Amino acid sequence: MGKSLRVTSVSDLGRVVLASRKQHGWTQAELAGRAAVGRSAVQKLEAAWGTVNLDTALRILTVLSLDLAVVERAGGVMPEDLVP
Repeated sequence: MGKSLRVTSVSDLGRVVLASRKQHGWTQAELAGRAAVGRSAVQKLEAAWGTVNLDTALRILTVLSLDLAVVERAGGVMPEDLVP
């Protein structure tokens, strides 16, 4: 079982995707090809700019052998959690 990483922003997710892609030794184009998505989707996700369809993000995560888990947060939502 791999380690769990807390992702609370698009930037966090982008950093995880970038690190995992590099760990696999793949270029953005190689990851895009394996996930059957456009290279621009990988670029946008890694750089946390623009928008990426959730289905596309999940395809990229799957190819990287990463899972997205939704876990209930203890204490509810804090105002600072909603700041972009």
